[in-house]
Amino acid sequence: MTRAIHVSALALAAALVLLLAGCNGDPAPENDTAEPDAGVEEETPDDPLTEGLQAHVEERYDDAIAAYEQVLEEDPENHLALYNLGLVEQTQGNTADAEDYYRQALEIEPEYVPALFNLAILRTAEDDHDEAVELYTRVTEVDPEHAGAHLNLGFAYLAQENPEAAEEAFNRAVELNPEFQDRLPE
Repeated sequence: MTRAIHVSALALAAALVLLLAGCNGDPAPENDTAEPDAGVEEETPDDPLTEGLQAHVEERYDDAIAAYEQVLEEDPENHLALYNLGLVEQTQGNTADAEDYYRQALEIEPEYVPALFNLAILRTAEDDHDEAVELYTRVTEVDPEHAGAHLNLGFAYLAQENPEAAEEAFNRAVELNPEFQDRLPE
């Protein structure tokens, strides 16, 4: 069971957004990821999820991992802890482990956009454009306003040599975020 975090944790989450790319932010097709997520509203003392987020922000990844694992000891179905473990692993370059954690989170919460989005990024990096298209499409179905997913979907379609679908995805991305115009291929 997740516990709610207080305003200070919300400030922590805001700091995370500034440190890492946001879900609807300005993602590069290969590198940016969604931010760590507490998914809760009020802080409780000694909350391992909050402790993990704090350690994550401070780039104390071993402490973050330990805290997220503690959450999973108490609640093995906690998709937020699994997602955040994936994000730590991805940040450290352990993409296979990151992918495993994202997939576990999605088994519990199949429409969890940050895990879908980050998994799509990993699949793109592995040149698995078919799965990347499937994942980015799922993101856009769950969150039609996710400009970064539309943008990355366009690049995945280009990699599949599907320029018509790419153009449609790029147009939607630019409609949602005009700054993406500068990121489109010539």
